[in-house]
Amino acid sequence: MNMNIGETIKKLRKQKDMTQEQLAEYLNISPQAISRWEINSTLPDITLVPMLANIFDVSTDVLLGVDIAVKKKRINEISANARKYSEKGYNGKALEILHDGLKEYPNSYWLMLDIIYKRWAKTTERTEEDKKEVIYFGEKILAECTDDNYRHDAIRWLCDVYSNMGENEKAEKLALKMPFSFESRDALLTTIYSGDKKHNQIRKNIYFDIMTLYDNMQFIVHYPLDNGKNPYTPEERIILHKKFNEILNIIFDDGNFGSFSIILGKSYTDIAIYSIQIGNYEAAVENLKIASEYVIKQDEIYEKYSSETEQEYTSLFLRGMKLSDLKRTYSSPNNHAKDLLEMIHTNSAFAPLGVCGNKDFFEIVENLRKYAKNN
Repeated sequence: MNMNIGETIKKLRKQKDMTQEQLAEYLNISPQAISRWEINSTLPDITLVPMLANIFDVSTDVLLGVDIAVKKKRINEISANARKYSEKGYNGKALEILHDGLKEYPNSYWLMLDIIYKRWAKTTERTEEDKKEVIYFGEKILAECTDDNYRHDAIRWLCDVYSNMGENEKAEKLALKMPFSFESRDALLTTIYSGDKKHNQIRKNIYFDIMTLYDNMQFIVHYPLDNGKNPYTPEERIILHKKFNEILNIIFDDGNFGSFSIILGKSYTDIAIYSIQIGNYEAAVENLKIASEYVIKQDEIYEKYSSETEQEYTSLFLRGMKLSDLKRTYSSPNNHAKDLLEMIHTNSAFAPLGVCGNKDFFEIVENLRKYAKNN
């Protein structure tokens, strides 16, 4: 606790035009206790610190004299250090760094969310320990944090983990706490802003709306109805994916898809799988080749971005917007060529292409293997 806390209390009390007697009455202690604090002869009981912060309408960090800028910089350094390890595949080391950071800053909701992300966003199988820690920190944020940004993020992850565990009632209860889409921050800002800010906000909304469209298309295509059957045949799923890809080509009219390259890669991979299901191996190989081109392009984009060469969109809708302007992105530091190669080797759906000895299929695999090794 900062030994100058008494001076801080005196300063904040005077800013509130409050007497020592009034403050003492609020805290149910004697005015003499306040006087002793303000001359630094004694310190407030730790249990009174949250009450004092609430009375003065400041954070406990401010009350205790914590240098907010230094704290924020240090937390960012911890997070960045953890990210370096996770990007190289050392997720365990990244989590260790974040947990050590929490020992240093036990109320850092940023570090808690970082742990949640490292636990739940990974592509490998999630463990019971992952679920337990996501729930622990997610519920802790909801119980203690007053910042809506952190709370909404926690709700998003908790909904995912609870639904994954089959606890749909808990997930639904949390989801219903979130605002309707038309009441969202982004929707409201378009009604407030004007000029350049309005223009840029609308373009951001378009960008995120396309991502939401992709997410919803994945749900509608892959998830069964109550009867356990999928509402679409493989042929119809191919059509839906192609229609979505046509939308992307309209938005990104110059072929510069930016971080949407990985989405196109995933979409064409799905088309390839559905084509195999209906026995059209020629179409499957053709679409798998397109998918491989897009995932490699995404890896190239990340290389440029990570080397501080800022990626900009150049299409009519989004020209001039940078990847850093758009916080949510499907771009990641993973080697997407390696991910697709692994999927081809492990997903039995692709087995028929290898069995039939398709030459073009093996060329795709070899090209992905070469690019994965180079990165």
